[in-house]
Amino acid sequence: MKKKLFLTAMLAVSACMTLCAQRSDEEEGRRALEKSAAEYDSVPKWEGRKAELRSNIITALGIDRFPKTEIRTVSSNRRTYKGYRVENMALEILPGVWVSGSLYMPARYKGKIPFMLSPHGHFYNNEDNSIPDERGRYRPDQQLRCATLARMGVAVFSYDMWAWGESALAFDPKDHRTDLAIIMQTWQSVRILDYFCAQEWVDLTRVGATGASGGGSQVMIIAAIDDRVTLSAPVVMVSAHFNGGCPCESGRPVHILPDGTRTNNVEFCAAFAPKPLLIVSDGEDWTKNVPEVEFPYLQKMYGLYGAEDNVENVHLASEGHDYGLSKRLAVYDFVRRRWSLDASRVYKDGRYDESATVVEPAVEMYVFGEERKLPEGTIMGSAALRAMIASFDRTVEK
Repeated sequence: MKKKLFLTAMLAVSACMTLCAQRSDEEEGRRALEKSAAEYDSVPKWEGRKAELRSNIITALGIDRFPKTEIRTVSSNRRTYKGYRVENMALEILPGVWVSGSLYMPARYKGKIPFMLSPHGHFYNNEDNSIPDERGRYRPDQQLRCATLARMGVAVFSYDMWAWGESALAFDPKDHRTDLAIIMQTWQSVRILDYFCAQEWVDLTRVGATGASGGGSQVMIIAAIDDRVTLSAPVVMVSAHFNGGCPCESGRPVHILPDGTRTNNVEFCAAFAPKPLLIVSDGEDWTKNVPEVEFPYLQKMYGLYGAEDNVENVHLASEGHDYGLSKRLAVYDFVRRRWSLDASRVYKDGRYDESATVVEPAVEMYVFGEERKLPEGTIMGSAALRAMIASFDRTVEK
């Protein structure tokens, strides 16, 4: 019986992953936004839709059943550079389940400061994707943006995708291509907010999230479901016709409502209204139509609140899919203006200067050191994790 239930569940997951990751064509995406704007043409109507979207995401992921246990932390290798410092830190988000990251802080600060979630995307060396220094949060571009924001006065937590980085010490990297990834990555973001929003030095009115590609998908989801996020900047990901090709973005039916109708990442972004939102797009991927399709829709939905100026788009038509310098500059400027930051330490001669950042090798950022020894009691393997998650469901027969 158990074997039959397991096989049924796996078939359902496989079908869901195929269905959820499916692209629509560009015209279909355009029509979906037109229909949304026409149907939800007032604040009360859109607030109802926002509540529906949020409930569906949470229910589809099943994270409403997850316990919020005490968050233990492990810290290591604090180092100080010009204008900022970095500390390796892991948080226990479920009993025996850890998320590892790098906490970037201003070298000096007074009172409360802003806090930024910084998930990474699926970026790596295309010729050899096993090179640690060019994967995930260890990449130079990820370090540059986090350190520069820290020099601007923002605390930034840069963290591994599930089954990437140090998470892959406990879970097979192949399991990142399962529905567990979107579940765990969303839960990671929730628990990171739980921990840092409880710190007395965090300004709760200035809590943001930014990431590119798969990191942008994480940003859109957490911003749609968690009111603590007050500023959002998804990069090269917002599209009406593509919700992401990895199960960590669409491996659960977060884009399919209970009645079978579909939503998309643009509605997720609109659900953030009227709070400040920056969409960074480019001309070589699925975000190429943002200035003509997605952005006008977002302006219309923000306009319901009289907040058209709170949504912005920086479109880089000649660029491609990355979180490169031009994208980072757009985010720096947006964050500076929206959070009234003193950027004098990084803004020189009319431009943002990243040159003070020390780009570290991956080994410097390992929470658990070169020996890679995980804490006692760490959950090992996705089967053990699934078993624990199943135990959270009161409907599961004991």
